[in-house]
Amino acid sequence: GGLNAVSLKDGSNRCFAVNKDHKELLSILNRGITNLPDDYSLNSSYKYTSSMYTLTFKDYLVQHIFAFMLISGIIVALLSGLISYIYVIHRNKKKMHYIATHDALTKLLNRCSYKEYADNFERQKNKIDLIVTVIDINGLKTVNDTLGHEAGDRLILGTADCLKAVLAPYGHIYRMGGDEFLAITDKGLSQWQDLLQELREAFAGWTDPEIKNLAVAIGTADNFNDKTLTLDELQAIADKKMYAEKAAYYKMKGHNRGLTP
Repeated sequence: GGLNAVSLKDGSNRCFAVNKDHKELLSILNRGITNLPDDYSLNSSYKYTSSMYTLTFKDYLVQHIFAFMLISGIIVALLSGLISYIYVIHRNKKKMHYIATHDALTKLLNRCSYKEYADNFERQKNKIDLIVTVIDINGLKTVNDTLGHEAGDRLILGTADCLKAVLAPYGHIYRMGGDEFLAITDKGLSQWQDLLQELREAFAGWTDPEIKNLAVAIGTADNFNDKTLTLDELQAIADKKMYAEKAAYYKMKGHNRGLTP
């Protein structure tokens, strides 16, 4: 403290401060530094600046806050875009897999999905106990020809709904094509006869404003006594029984369809 400003005759970017009674000393000192190069003070003091103040990360951040915010925004945008892209790819992959393995009309599993299950089943060392059930709609062609294909679709959907209502908790249900369905039951096998009766009652109880009834032929096969049987072989056995039941149905109705497996 105690310093006062004194106007100089000549302007200078550098000067010394002295006691007010030593004007001659002030004049000598200022004349001396005036003759020094302009960058002398900067070059001389530069080596001491690091000891005067240490730059922290916070200081750096404050000095470059705009650049930091810009970079952070770009990183967040890139990460958000990448996550969105992965999500869309995953969702589309699941959607495509669903379309490839499900029947468009009934939403049941399709023949492609059955083939996948069959391949996995054949690779099992100890095959599980299961029952293969083949279901075929009776009179679908007649319904299509007399009432139209929309009515025929309702008959197919009715069959699928009955199968799902009774057998869905106990295994897998497939629409193999047209009027043919297949169910693989690998749970609740001890109550199979009750389930089969419940299934027949579900078909018998189905109603529609135009279609008189829902009649189906059913054939079953199991691997309880022979684990060497493949799913295709079990399906063939069930098919044979189903065609025998279908033939009996049409014979009772007075129609000779000449059905063969």
